[in-house]
Amino acid sequence: ISIPVTVNFENAGSLPTGWTATMSALSNHGNNSTYGLAYNLYSGATSCNAVSVKYGTLTSNSRISYDYRLVDWTSYPTTPTNLAAGNIMYVEGSFDCGATYVVLDSIYSGNHTTSLNFVKHIIDVSSFSGSDVLLRFRGKWATSGDYYWDIDNVKVYNLFATDIGVESVLNPTANTCGGANSNALVKVTNFGYGSLD
Repeated sequence: ISIPVTVNFENAGSLPTGWTATMSALSNHGNNSTYGLAYNLYSGATSCNAVSVKYGTLTSNSRISYDYRLVDWTSYPTTPTNLAAGNIMYVEGSFDCGATYVVLDSIYSGNHTTSLNFVKHIIDVSSFSGSDVLLRFRGKWATSGDYYWDIDNVKVYNLFATDIGVESVLNPTANTCGGANSNALVKVTNFGYGSLD
């Protein structure tokens, strides 16, 4: 499948066409309580995976992004997971149609963000320019915990040299509406790779 592509798992509980997985597309496991790719990892289910179709062709400006969170199974989704040492989630890529995989990103106790909100990870895959990629999401439970690994909004895309966008809203501040004639104050940034001289 040609890039850019976005996979948001909104196919009424079915995996995207061509994907294979022990993980499932589940309601309320995606960003904003939508569908998301998910799996419950615990002592009785110690591994999971999902493999995409082939995306490409990557360029020197290509990126892969995805949103994730880890949430305790008990009373889901009210308690974010404190990830125990040894438990790890991998994002891997195959550039030889699934014969081998290389780790592109990983989530472990030292870099995991404990939150009920989804966290975006962006992976620079420019070093694989000229290749197509199969993505594999692979989770490994090793020590303790009973939690869901939720994934949403998987994107494979190319950066533009200039891609100006709003990075954050500075005013009005959170939980305020402002008046009818209030001005908004935003911080803009170049999400592309070029210079804004």
